Amino acid sequence: EAWRRNNVDRLVERLHDTTRGNPFHVIETLRHLDDRGALPGAAVGAALPLPPTVREAVLTRVRALGDVARRLLEAASLLGGAFSAAAVQAVVGADEGTTIDSMERAEAARLLVAHGPTYHFAHDLVRQCLAESLSPARRQSLHARLAAELAARDAAPALVAAQHEQAGQRRLAVPWRLRAGAQAALREA
Repeated sequence: EAWRRNNVDRLVERLHDTTRGNPFHVIETLRHLDDRGALPGAAVGAALPLPPTVREAVLTRVRALGDVARRLLEAASLLGGAFSAAAVQAVVGADEGTTIDSMERAEAARLLVAHGPTYHFAHDLVRQCLAESLSPARRQSLHARLAAELAARDAAPALVAAQHEQAGQRRLAVPWRLRAGAQAALREA
């Protein structure tokens, strides 16, 4: 009985960490696990799977913002953390007014949160759904354009290197990894 209670507690904790308590996401995750027969072992192991119904709900909200906003958010989803509207604007080739309008609509739709001049996704689930929706060719192309744009903006070398690596541009990533290492060594000294 104690073992079962402990597993239930762990599953509840994992569900909360994954869903942030969003009722729709909790219910759909539990249904998805049950449908796959994975509910008994869900208290431990790999990350909880993202149910297709949740993914589609998120992508439907993104598509409702229009093509430019969707493309901006797709590019931003590959950055992982905070991002500037200007960086993704340049990657997508949108004009400033359309970019600002798109970001404001994404914020109003509670997909993004603004922090001064930067944004981040309101929930990593949104970022994850967008990143996973990209075809391998589009993802690779966006990573390459992000690497070039971040390099031009003198972004953190580790971030530029990671984008080159994700684009399959390992040779271009090497000098950026060396720069990142040198910066880290200076901080440690």
